[in-house]
Amino acid sequence: MKTIGLPGGTAWPSTLEYYRYLNQLAQREFGPRHSARLLLKSIDYAPFIDCYGTDWPGVLRLFEPELAELFAMRPDCVVVCCNTLHRAIDELADRWPTDVPIIHIVDETARVAIDRGYDRVLLLGTQFTMENGYYAGRLEAAGLTVDIPAAEERARIQHIQSAISAGHTPNDAEAYFQHLLSRHANCDAAVLACTELPAATNAETSPLPLLDPLTLQCDAAFAFAVDR
Repeated sequence: MKTIGLPGGTAWPSTLEYYRYLNQLAQREFGPRHSARLLLKSIDYAPFIDCYGTDWPGVLRLFEPELAELFAMRPDCVVVCCNTLHRAIDELADRWPTDVPIIHIVDETARVAIDRGYDRVLLLGTQFTMENGYYAGRLEAAGLTVDIPAAEERARIQHIQSAISAGHTPNDAEAYFQHLLSRHANCDAAVLACTELPAATNAETSPLPLLDPLTLQCDAAFAFAVDR
């Protein structure tokens, strides 16, 4: 198996899910005692959050040296453990080795959505992701129609996401998302474009099919790592 590099800690609860899921894939592939070959570079995420919405160049300045340290460890591919930071990946693309692919979370999500026959998707994520246009624009460029929640919905989603990032899932989070998704029944599916949101949703009872970019990104990275 090739080695997957993970810039994580962004935030740490979802990084645990990346680690868990990739190791589960390795066990399914190789047997119960096996683990995935991973390099985890844990980042202090608070300074990044302080820059979102006010100082995007500051995000780039913070992220570039963290990624440089990870690439210096020579992973075979990279999985960025954060939806929002993929915008930074695109803007820093010319700084990294061209022979080390970065498995792009938005592109994998768009590919799977189209493969499943979805035309219109509801974009859920941090307030920054829902409002800055990057994620929606990249999905639309792939051929999807993207709906964005209303302002009051975006604020509530951000409140829930912030709590999960701090290690606490609000008791009413799942019920809120059930209600939210039922109000957007014109969509074919919802994109959980924040790696914390799967902790607040239930695919089995969701009014809409859910696209979890975290698992889709990991599936693609693992397929690359085992030459599938």
